[in-house]
Amino acid sequence: MLNKLVDSLKTKFNYLNPKTHYRYLIPNTLMPKPRNSESGQVIVIVIVIIMVFLILIPLNIDLLQQESTLTIKDKNSTSAFQLAEAGLDRGYWKLKENNNYWSMIGNGYRLAGYTFDLAYSDIPSTGPASAGYYCVEITTHPTNNRKRIIRSIGIDKDRKETRALQAIYEVQGIDSAIFSDAGIDVGGNVEVHWGPVRSYQTIDAGSRKYPRMYSKQLVVDWDASYGPPTAGGDAVGVPPAQWFWWTEYDVPSRAQINFNAYRSSSIALGRYSYGDNNHTNGGTIEFPNIAETNGWTYFYESTGTNPTGENVADGTQMCRGKAIKMPHGHNGNVRVAGGSTYIIGNVIVMGDMQTSGTAGGGNYVYTLSESIKEEIPKEYVAINTSAANEFPADAGTTINNTFEWDSSGPSPYPVDGNQYGMKRGVTFRGFVYVNGNLDSQGNIVIHGSILVKGTVSGMGTVKVFYNDSLDVETLTTSFSRKEWKEYVAVFPTGLLP
Repeated sequence: MLNKLVDSLKTKFNYLNPKTHYRYLIPNTLMPKPRNSESGQVIVIVIVIIMVFLILIPLNIDLLQQESTLTIKDKNSTSAFQLAEAGLDRGYWKLKENNNYWSMIGNGYRLAGYTFDLAYSDIPSTGPASAGYYCVEITTHPTNNRKRIIRSIGIDKDRKETRALQAIYEVQGIDSAIFSDAGIDVGGNVEVHWGPVRSYQTIDAGSRKYPRMYSKQLVVDWDASYGPPTAGGDAVGVPPAQWFWWTEYDVPSRAQINFNAYRSSSIALGRYSYGDNNHTNGGTIEFPNIAETNGWTYFYESTGTNPTGENVADGTQMCRGKAIKMPHGHNGNVRVAGGSTYIIGNVIVMGDMQTSGTAGGGNYVYTLSESIKEEIPKEYVAINTSAANEFPADAGTTINNTFEWDSSGPSPYPVDGNQYGMKRGVTFRGFVYVNGNLDSQGNIVIHGSILVKGTVSGMGTVKVFYNDSLDVETLTTSFSRKEWKEYVAVFPTGLLP
């Protein structure tokens, strides 16, 4: 039975035993079918892969080359930028090198080596050669004489990439209508226009809404309808009406006045007045009721030396024989009575100063500089709208180009002024320094800047108009950067070795 079953299976599967050579047939359903196209498909796949590699490899090589080129370009560009920065630093320290350079450049003087006339190569690189070259230019600002422009162009050592930078610096110190080392009390009807008030001590705003007030201590008596002063000078998120108050503000150090220069100038021009310890009748001296528009300096101090070597007669000494008598034997304190007094120049008082009397005799039309026209609206943010005549020179949405002081004869202007002028004459047009205290009484007008070492107080109707174009003699020129930008420029031809 078993043998029959085995034979039946062998016959069925046609199987050939390798030992017995019996063949057994395997059903077609159990045999794998031959795949004649399989080898062709493999060849196609291999060819596609090769083609992809042939395409990608050159692309990768090109990308690597481009990346290498961009890396070198970026490195050269960075080097050129750093060289341009070095040029700005060089220009800055050149201005700091000599206190006269600032004013010289303001008068049109061109410093050798700082007119894009010399290529500097003093910045080292990792190799034996320098990192590249840079050149520098220092000029005055076209519309603001308180600013200087430093430009610098840098080029890498391969001379492939060029970068250019510009920085604008503004002189610091006498940048206020009134600056006081001690406190300021703007009481009564005293008005300050066109420039800020700064003090290291407390400022009494007198419930005023203008101008900007910067105090290292406190601003008090502010208009409660506008809220408290802003601390630290950070106006972010503060309503615009509050931007004119800053309490606990880091007021920058003011410039130190060059008294020797002013003293020498006043002596040479016969405008020097001093006291003498040998005099017993020394007291406050009256400022002369004169008109003098030469830009000279009047210098008053309590002690000094006789510049002519002559005997000093109280109240009658003529300094160096000049036509205007400068009395001596006083205590350095000065009282200004106003009237027809009109001085264009500087007044240096080493004692106290008091103003009284009527407005001065200075009648003129003043053309406002572009720089001060930009700053004026900042002083009146609490009151300024699109309407005109809200403050002097206010022509609505713009600042009027001119303003006139006119105290003589019929005038179209009211006493308190409008956007075009006021019916008052100017007493001092220039820089006023008071080493003691300033007591502002009467209704004189000062067009310039006032620097007071002591306190400033007053209950009169004094008007102070800031003038940003004054050239004040200082021991050091302190300036800070106001603007910085990159611009497109080509390295000057002929400078590279």
